[in-house]
Amino acid sequence: LGLSATPEMCRCLSSLDHHGLFTSSGAHSLENIGREYTLLDIPLTYSALMSALRKPTTESARGFVKFPVEHVSVYWNGCDTCGASFPSTGRATSDLPSPIPDLRLATCPKCSTPLIQGSRDRAAALADRDLPPLASESPSVHQLLPLSHILAGIADTGRDSQAVRRYHAHLIDRLGNERYILNEAPPEQIARVHTPALARLVVKQRTAPLRFPLRHEIAGEEDQLKLDL
Repeated sequence: LGLSATPEMCRCLSSLDHHGLFTSSGAHSLENIGREYTLLDIPLTYSALMSALRKPTTESARGFVKFPVEHVSVYWNGCDTCGASFPSTGRATSDLPSPIPDLRLATCPKCSTPLIQGSRDRAAALADRDLPPLASESPSVHQLLPLSHILAGIADTGRDSQAVRRYHAHLIDRLGNERYILNEAPPEQIARVHTPALARLVVKQRTAPLRFPLRHEIAGEEDQLKLDL
């Protein structure tokens, strides 16, 4: 699975039925390594690993952790001229919306240049069925925003800002690796090191997507980013 694809998108193409699915992060940037991964329940051998990656069911692959596709620009139809991104111009009927009937007729509402088809509409155009089969046997998918995205959303600043970098480094230093913080750290532990607002967002994301902008999630709270670093 790429950054801009989901198992449901891939499984609507029957020619992929005999392929197992797995996801992992690319090595384009150090801070993004580990934001996507496949959870495997296998012996620690090469043969077991290759066997698990070929299986499409939950026998060995227990689940996927993915970066939310809605936050990937190429998931949407985009404009190469002004950089804007837009959802499908077709009628959305499920997680896979109706594709643009004729991409040449789809133009950017901002600058009127032709749109480039995003992965969501491209997958819908290639699909030869509406619903993926064997959903009950497919590994679960859990979408998690990285810690820096949550910190930036709370602080209403850029992910590469000095403040976000300081907060991120402080949390890693005090609590451990980011995977532990996002998936396992108790809320009271996060709150002691940072703030209750961050603890609530991290814990909520384990079971439900976060609303953006994140200030909607913590409206009225006075405990936003008060670290004195």
